[in-house]
Amino acid sequence: DKWRSVIDYSMTVTDPYGQMGSTVTNTTAYFGLEATTDMNKMVGDEIIKVGEIETDFLFSFMFVPQVTYLGATSIDKPGFTYPGVGSRGYSGWEQLEKIHEGTVVSAYVSFADLLETEQVFSLFGNKDMRLLWLAVDTGFEQGQEVVTEPVGFPSNPIWHEDDFTFASRKEEKGLFGSQTVLESHSSPDYEVGEGKPLHTQFLKTLRFLQEHERKASNFYMRDLELSERIEYLEKKGSKHYGAVITGPSKEILKLKDEAVISDLEIDEVGFWNWNSTE
Repeated sequence: DKWRSVIDYSMTVTDPYGQMGSTVTNTTAYFGLEATTDMNKMVGDEIIKVGEIETDFLFSFMFVPQVTYLGATSIDKPGFTYPGVGSRGYSGWEQLEKIHEGTVVSAYVSFADLLETEQVFSLFGNKDMRLLWLAVDTGFEQGQEVVTEPVGFPSNPIWHEDDFTFASRKEEKGLFGSQTVLESHSSPDYEVGEGKPLHTQFLKTLRFLQEHERKASNFYMRDLELSERIEYLEKKGSKHYGAVITGPSKEILKLKDEAVISDLEIDEVGFWNWNSTE
């Protein structure tokens, strides 16, 4: 369970779509464990599977994860333009203008300045689009022209098992004296757009991963350097240089008129599948 949590939390804070997947584990011969994690993306209202990550363990030793992609995969990974860098000479606005009506996209949106969490929610909250994930300035992004390996959190708190409280228990009797016990648990109250719970759970997740940093970095395939990131966040708080969103193509195109948005890069395009959020 602990190794599965390391994988799931690593995905959640390093992959903008990571919270949409989950890890399934199976024991193997000679005290081994095989963990399979779906790689998903959300395009409009549809969650699509784009690949799989297989991670093998022998006792507590973790092997290098093996990634398998489904279908065509772009060589260029989308990224964010850090505030103050200026234009990269490439923009997704022209692509959006040429994409037909009746399509949906997911996109990486960059901000002209670092924004507070509440400002990000306010920016997208009254528009017909969905905020998926917020990239967080952790001190390592400064000086990068393009941030292609972001760290951040989803638009809902990253709840941990010990955050849930017992709600109810029900016992059902079956045939031949068998018995089924059903328990339900509830998460803490959360109001959409409230920054403090998001920040608290984000730091809690990073501290959990810090306890297993070798495995988290192995899964991430680079050093997460969590001590430095956590120290920076404790001093500066969580501010954002970008976010990942999804929604109708022409609605997202309207963001071009927002002065606070400096750049946009399209990730995925799909056929219409949208139920309005307004």
